[in-house]
Order: sequence, then C-alpha cells, then structure tokens
Amino acid sequence: MKHLFTFLILLIPMTAWSACPSWSSEQAEKQIVALQKEVKHHDDLYFNRHSPVLTDSEYDALNAQLQSLKKCFPELTLPAVAEENAEGDIDHRAFMGSLKKARNKKDIERFLKEAGKERILIQPKIDGVAAELVYQNGKLVSASTRGTGDKGENILDAVKLMPMIPKELKTEFNDIILHGELFARLDDAVKNSGYSSARHYVSGHISRNDLDVLSLGSIEFFPWRWVNSPFESDNTVINLLYSYGFELPTMYTDLGKSLKDIEKIRQTYLNRSDVEPFLMDGIVLKLDNLELRKKMGWNSHNPAWAIAWKFPSDSAVTEVKSVDFRVGRTGHITPVLQLEPVEINGETIQQVSLGSIKNLTEKDIAIGDQISVQLKGAATPVFGNVILRPEHRTKPSIPDQAQYDAFSCLKATPGCEEQLTSRLKWLGMRLDIPFLHKDVIHTLIVKKNITRFPDLFTLTYPHLKEAGLSEDSAKAMLAALQQVHSQPFKNQIRALSIPQVGESRSKKMAAHFKSWERLLNASLEEITSVALMTGDQAQTVKNYLATPEVDSSIQFFKHP
Repeated sequence: MKHLFTFLILLIPMTAWSACPSWSSEQAEKQIVALQKEVKHHDDLYFNRHSPVLTDSEYDALNAQLQSLKKCFPELTLPAVAEENAEGDIDHRAFMGSLKKARNKKDIERFLKEAGKERILIQPKIDGVAAELVYQNGKLVSASTRGTGDKGENILDAVKLMPMIPKELKTEFNDIILHGELFARLDDAVKNSGYSSARHYVSGHISRNDLDVLSLGSIEFFPWRWVNSPFESDNTVINLLYSYGFELPTMYTDLGKSLKDIEKIRQTYLNRSDVEPFLMDGIVLKLDNLELRKKMGWNSHNPAWAIAWKFPSDSAVTEVKSVDFRVGRTGHITPVLQLEPVEINGETIQQVSLGSIKNLTEKDIAIGDQISVQLKGAATPVFGNVILRPEHRTKPSIPDQAQYDAFSCLKATPGCEEQLTSRLKWLGMRLDIPFLHKDVIHTLIVKKNITRFPDLFTLTYPHLKEAGLSEDSAKAMLAALQQVHSQPFKNQIRALSIPQVGESRSKKMAAHFKSWERLLNASLEEITSVALMTGDQAQTVKNYLATPEVDSSIQFFKHP
C-alpha cells in the first residue's frame, strides 16, 4: 500500500503534444497566457453563470494542453490567474476535492496492484453537482455546493424543497457530514426543460432566487462519502445510509477484485447509461477500508484512495494543420480540415468536413486553432467546437465561389481539375465503370489524355496503361466504356450531373421519355410536367444538355 500514493501522483493528463513545441519563450508565453484566459473564461461560464459551452472532455483537453505547455516551459514567469470557482459563503466542514482520472486500463491495473487484497468498491460516476450536507442531532442544518473546495454556495433552502432528500435522520450520531452528488432524474420534465443537460438543470435550479418547488422535486442526492464516519468499512456506511433514506448507494455499489470484473461492471453501466435514472460518465473505484483511507489522505485536491474511470469518449481535441477546399461535381465547395491525428474509440481521425464555406466563416476557423471532433453514426468524424483561437492562427485562403457552378469545369481549364475529376468519378460510379478512381483520373488529366468531359469515352489502352492500370484493369475499363449505351436510361441521366435532376427526377424522366432523342427534343412544358419542376429549372436542364461537352457525351450513350 505504501506505493499507492506515489502512483496516484503520476496520474496526470496526457500531454497535448507528443513532444514540446519548438517555440521561443515569447511565443510560448503568449500561447500559455491565451490558454489561461480561455480556461478562466470557461470556468466562469461553468461555475458562475451555469451556462457552459464546452463538454467535459473538451474542457479537460483544453486544460490538459495548458498544463502540458507549462511543463514544457517551466522557466517562464507567468501572471497569476484567479480561480473562477464560485466561492460562496459557507465554509465546508471537510475539504471537497475531485477525483483523479484514469487514462486507460493500465492505470486501473496499477491501482489494483497497489491496492493488493483490499476490497474495492465500484459506483457510477454521476454527472451532477457536488454538494456537502450536514446533519446535526438528526436534522439537516447545512447544504452547500463544492465551490472552491473550502467554501461553497449556500443551497440549504433549495435542498429542503427536494422531497427525495431526508430532512431528518433517525440516528444515534450527533454530527454527520455527507459528500455526494445532486443530480436530476432523467424524467420527461428534465429532458424537456430546455437545459443543455441534467447537470445544468441542477445548477440552474439550485441557484435561482425564486426557487421552483416543482422543478426541485426532480433532484436527488447520491452520497459517496460519510466524511466523519465512525466505521471501518464504507460498505457498512452504505448499508446504514440505506436505513436513513439514502437508498441509491446500496443499489449502485459493486465489489471488484480484478480488472476483468471492473471492465465488465463499467461496460454494464455504459450499456445501461440511457436507461438509468441519472446522467453518468464513468465509474469510480475506491478503497472500502476507511482507516486506510485516513492514513493515505489526499494528494493536493484529490483523494489518494480513489480513482475515476470515464466511459470511452466520442470526442477529442486536436489542432487544425491546414484547410483543403474540395470542389464537387456540381460546383459546391467543401472545406475539409486537415488535423493533427487524434484517436477516438480506436479510430484515428485526420480530417473532418465542414460541409460549406459558410460554416467555415461563421464558425471562424483558422489554421492553428484547437477544435473538438466527434464520432457520429458509422464512425463518421464531425466538427464540434472551436476550443481555442491562438494568436498565431492563420486564416485560410478561400477560393472564389463564383468560379464554380453546375455548368463549370466541363473542360480541364486552370482551377478545374477538382470539379472535372468529381464529375468523371461520379459518372463512373453511376455507370459501373471499374477502376475509374480519383488517382487514375488525375493522371489522365495531367497527361492531357482527358481535356474535356467526353474524352473519357475515347480513351485507349495505352492511355490507361500510362495512368497506371494493369493490363486486365485497363481492358475491363475499356469494355465498360464501350457498353455505356446499354446502361439503363435513368442511370445515364443521373451520370451526367444534370442540374436540378436527382435520383427521383432521373427515374421520372427516364420512364416518360425513354430515349435521349425524345428528352432532347422535349418542350419546356413537357419537362416541367414530367419532372415536377419550375419553368426556370426546366430551362436550366435544356441549357446544360445543349453544352458541347454534354452533347458530345450523350452521343456515346445513343450509339454503340
């Protein structure tokens, strides 16, 4: 056991950089001061205004970068930054700290190794508002938020209106100090309250001047520590608290002996996170032996006898290294952020799409910014928030959007390779042309074997070999190109990227016109009626089909 305290000191957050950046002292100081101000700003939003804009993982990553840089540049003399924790007016009977967080399984293995044969209790890490409740002679006489750890906000009036929290205890003990978590039951009233999360619901309602009795009825208390307990076992405490009316710890406390046990319990809680009555973000491991806890004490602001293991995060924070602008077949420009590689749930994320230039400008994203990314759906990375805009950020050069539209880049003119490539790649997918990949198209354009959209249909075997295709691949592509006339008419229509014509309209037009001759000779009124579009949209379709490049391509569809 004597090494456990030392081990917990080493549980520091992962550094944001694998190596310290090669900055000058002046540049490092500017970056660190900027980070300090940003952390202070978000502390103020969280503790004082109860309106945080970052998730826990985003805030943790931001703070981890700050601590990492301070370690990289210990010689700097930095200005002091006052903490923004709302101090409040209540002195805590016992210091309220926070838990060390395990980074991975290895940290848990070390904790278990140092614990030896000591019993380990496992509870859910409830995401609420930490509070201290004090009972004297069985009566609730004080309730306060964590605040600075030494002092907190007086919330006794609010807690007295929470029906699930006992106001009197039938007990022989004259003085009971409980630390725990105030949380909102995840019922419809809380979910539809307009608050961003159940934790913010609690923060908002306990801080109001005009207390809402009905809303406070959704808030409960999960005690995780009887500070001045006279017993030797926390499990004994949990059972006694049950008799006092605090039933949840009895229902949500497990014993774990091995890493396998703990992983199973953690996974069970994760699987049930959407059906449990509280918001939780992981599990907490703590020694059952209270006498041993007293001996081990605290490490700075953290107890040396407990550790938190959060659920796998679906988000991470990383740096924007560059911004690519990709022009699609219709002329839409999509900014793609190139990122410092970061891992989320086993997936390495190196880029994320912003969808449009409007998103890039409205979100004010630049090279050098720290942003959060999340995994959604089928492991698709999506942009979260800008976490930090450093002084040395560089605005990307945005291409002229007026240069690109549904009619542009049917030829390989300067600046058109991206859109022409997208057009040809799309055609290949719609007409089942094998091996027409982006790199092959790029080589064909660079070698000037494709200078116009219809040049695809006149490619030869030497052209494809020069583009890097094998003999069999080149022959397979040529065979498919020679058979495009036999593809279903709706696929041919869709393959040309005709403006205003998607999947549904392609089917309608193919079913009605049945051939290119009839479609090309159709009146505006007929196209409008068949495709269910406006007259202006129908005119756009006719104009597009009449462009030399598209008209030439259609000839290959009409004749073998």
